[in-house]
Amino acid sequence: MRQGLGRRWAIAGPFASLDLGGIDTMARVAVYLFPELSTATAPPAFLTERIADGRHGAKTGAGFYDWPAAELAAALARRDERLLAALREDRSVREQEGAAGQRIGRRAFAPGVTASRGALALAGQARRRHDGFDRRSGAQGEGEGPAGNAIEGLPEKERALADQALKAARYAGEGEYGFLGGLVNMRAVESEDGDATLVMDVTPNALNRYGYVHGSMLFTLADYAMGAAAHPRRGDAKPVTLEAKANYIGNVREGRLIARCNTLHSGKRLIMLETRIVNADTDDLIMIVTGTYYVIRDDEG
Repeated sequence: MRQGLGRRWAIAGPFASLDLGGIDTMARVAVYLFPELSTATAPPAFLTERIADGRHGAKTGAGFYDWPAAELAAALARRDERLLAALREDRSVREQEGAAGQRIGRRAFAPGVTASRGALALAGQARRRHDGFDRRSGAQGEGEGPAGNAIEGLPEKERALADQALKAARYAGEGEYGFLGGLVNMRAVESEDGDATLVMDVTPNALNRYGYVHGSMLFTLADYAMGAAAHPRRGDAKPVTLEAKANYIGNVREGRLIARCNTLHSGKRLIMLETRIVNADTDDLIMIVTGTYYVIRDDEG
């Protein structure tokens, strides 16, 4: 909610936000989204009635509120100023968290520090070594230099985690799904116009504290599958996730997961998709994710 409508509603209010965005625009979005998100099949009457009266929002001078030119300019300036202040605060928080993460990495192998922090530090070293070269030591090849020595000194379980991190770093330079995809051995099996199938091998890196695949890893697999299905339909345009809804149904501790994505609707600007994740061995349903992608044209950056 911090990055979506919640923040705008808190700053401008829900009805003023509708006016500023355009009531007619919101009604068109509702035509696409409501059947997928609820039992409603059409925009609510309080939108369509205002559209019929020519009250489309601030752009027509009236919507839920009346918008004289001076008042509109002041409202836009006030909204933008508060949104920018909130974004600056977010950046400051991220910078502080990043600095804290670096301090954790430097203490990763101090006595009494948990192995998970050690794995994080090794992942950082692994990213620098994904081409087989450690910049600090100048050593070539796997298992050499500081990262390799550190791995050898870890207990067996943590050594397996760190080894997978090194593999992921190499995968980041070779695979389509980057460092995160390498952590969980994620790869595409099939990607066609409107459909995609991805698989993910369950590795220790993907497990939560209870020994099951972490929900964030399941969602990441589903999101990658939706991206793989959406991109071939758009050439050089850039479909990006607008919203997604996840239903967690089951889980696994080991084995392989299959994510199958199908396109439910494809418009000029919005693509609606559904991904189902199943256990490859039993075909048991693990997760269903429905998502909407927004298509950014090249001239929009």
